[in-house]
This record gives sequence, structure tokens and C-alpha cells, in this order.
Amino acid sequence: MNQDCGEAQSWFTTSAEKGSVLGQSWLGYAGFCGKGLARDCTAAARWHSKAAEQGDADAQYELVLAYENGKGIALDYIQAYKWYSRAASIYSGLDEVSEKYAAIAVRESVARLMTPNLVLEAKKLAKERVPGKG
Repeated sequence: MNQDCGEAQSWFTTSAEKGSVLGQSWLGYAGFCGKGLARDCTAAARWHSKAAEQGDADAQYELVLAYENGKGIALDYIQAYKWYSRAASIYSGLDEVSEKYAAIAVRESVARLMTPNLVLEAKKLAKERVPGKG
């Protein structure tokens, strides 16, 4: 890792630890991709989870991919469905229409892997109020 990446990681880590969604999302992305720091899917999923809980749709989408594939986190279709639903509800602007429909389409592909009771459980979780959000 070069000095600039190490310095960026330090700043993003400090901001992420203070609750910055941008810092948390960056550390999640960088951890999954190995961009600027060592690849660590477990830490990446943890950072994406923190940003997702704060309502960051991109982090929610990345977290879904982790749950759907068991990447850095236990494979969990219920959580994948929940986060796809939440991401789809946030993507609302004209520039984000394709992301919204992609989240919905992929959420439905995950639902096909689940029993009807698991889908109902996931729908219930998706509707729960996110801490700190209205």
C-alpha cells in the first residue's frame, strides 16, 4: 500500500468510526475490492452494514451481495431480501430508476430460492423502522 492510500485509509477509518456513512461505505467498498487496502470481506461487510443501517442505498446493495453470496458474512437469503427491499425503497430519483428496478428484480430472484414463510419473514424485517430514521 502506498503512502497516499495509507493516509486515505486512516482518514476514512477515523470518520467511519465516528459514524460517517461515506467513511463506512468507502471502507466497505475498499475491503471487498482490495482497492487501497488489503482485501478483507468480513470487515467490508461490517462497514457496509453500519452504512446500510444509516440508510445508504449503495451500502445496502453491497451488503445484499454479501448476504446473497456468503461473502464476508454468513449466507442469509432473508437478510438479502430485506436489504434489497430497503435499497429499492431508497432509490427513487430519476437518475436512480435503473438501480431501483435492478434491486427489485434481483430481490425477486432471491425470493425464488426461499420458502414462502421465509419470504414473509424477510418482508416483515424489511418494513421495520431503521434505527435513527423517522
